[in-house]
Amino acid sequence: MRDAVKEKVDSLEAEIERHRQTAIALEKSESFMRLIIDLIPDMIFVKNSEGRFLVLNKATAAQFNTGVDDLTGKKQADIDPDKTSLSRSLKDDQKVIQTGRPLSILTESHDTEPGSSKWFATKKVPFTAPDGDT
Repeated sequence: MRDAVKEKVDSLEAEIERHRQTAIALEKSESFMRLIIDLIPDMIFVKNSEGRFLVLNKATAAQFNTGVDDLTGKKQADIDPDKTSLSRSLKDDQKVIQTGRPLSILTESHDTEPGSSKWFATKKVPFTAPDGDT
């Protein structure tokens, strides 16, 4: 009986160690991906079908004068002062979601503050999360 219990305990300890190693590897992978997207000076972001930022880099956060953690989970409408650009962007997002096809916008302006605009070349591509959300 003791041998069976010891064998079960050893098996559980090994399983716990495998889970711990997997968690460490996942954390390293996420940190590496965060480093990569934050090194890219262009805006990179993923929004869900509700328009909430799920993933974004520092360049995107800087465009909205905030930090990555502060912007994650928010809708662009919550923080974007340029209502004309916002409306166009949301329409484009919905078009990509509805058609399932990428959209290239060669030049697009965005007012960053009164009297100041930035110009962008934008590529929007459909993204389906593992849970099925687009």
